[in-house]
Amino acid sequence: MNTKSPSNEPLVLKAHSQPVYALCPMNNGKEWFSAGGDRVVLHWKSPSEVQAIAQTTATVYALCFDEKHQSLWVGQADGSLLWLDLANARINKRIEAGKDPIFHLSLAPDQKHLAVLGHSGRLDYYDLQTGSLSKSWPLPANKCRQMCWDSTRKRWNICADEGFLWIFDPENPEHEIQKIALADWPLFSCLSLKNGQRILGGKDARLYFLNAQNRLIFPGLEAHNYAIYRIKLSPNGKCFATASRDKTAKWWQADSGKLLGRLGRPNHKQGHTHSVNDLCWLNNQTLLTAGDDKSLRLWELPII
Repeated sequence: MNTKSPSNEPLVLKAHSQPVYALCPMNNGKEWFSAGGDRVVLHWKSPSEVQAIAQTTATVYALCFDEKHQSLWVGQADGSLLWLDLANARINKRIEAGKDPIFHLSLAPDQKHLAVLGHSGRLDYYDLQTGSLSKSWPLPANKCRQMCWDSTRKRWNICADEGFLWIFDPENPEHEIQKIALADWPLFSCLSLKNGQRILGGKDARLYFLNAQNRLIFPGLEAHNYAIYRIKLSPNGKCFATASRDKTAKWWQADSGKLLGRLGRPNHKQGHTHSVNDLCWLNNQTLLTAGDDKSLRLWELPII
């Protein structure tokens, strides 16, 4: 297959002492945050300028930056949330959101709330100004991993361990929650495109493409050798990237699902040596990855 993998090696960034599970860009990708098993949140102002901004109480699995209020939300393995005030370099509040790990945080579509997905199957909205719990919905889903907002149909799409995709309307919670069986293995990640199409991945290392009518466009695409942990869309919407337990990241054309490149060994000697747990786009050509090897990789990709 003709791909456009970069020939140059990634820049290796080392500052953590344990596996890194969460990344989050800020300032249009000029800066970013990272966190993981060492219970420290790092703020990267550049590849060479990094500082610890918070000590957490547990392993961190999720980060979410609120640009309007200049705050960072931290989701932890013990079910608690940390609300960081970046302007004043302090922790605003520690919130006991539950007892199960928080694997995903996202700004709600109203841009007034933080959406918190609990592993046990609960979706909470927290007020971004006060940090108070505004709404909470118990879901029939079990062992939830990630979610994405479908702006076409105004629904949350939630990935769960049973291999189901759960579709939930927060504006009409009395409506029946739709369940779609996609895989025989857990689903870990999803993203939504502007045309209503969704792309999902999980433990079986396949990608599933759903159209706006919730029908599979084609059967699961064999994308990686091991589980797919993250799927993220580029800022311009033209590409998406996947992170996998197979120690690689890959990038794909969003509208066609065509593989554009493979990021990892043996093609790249400075690629990750262990599982790639998370990734984020800093701009349309720069991809940041993080993994079990306690480090980050900064990749410069070709223009497509």
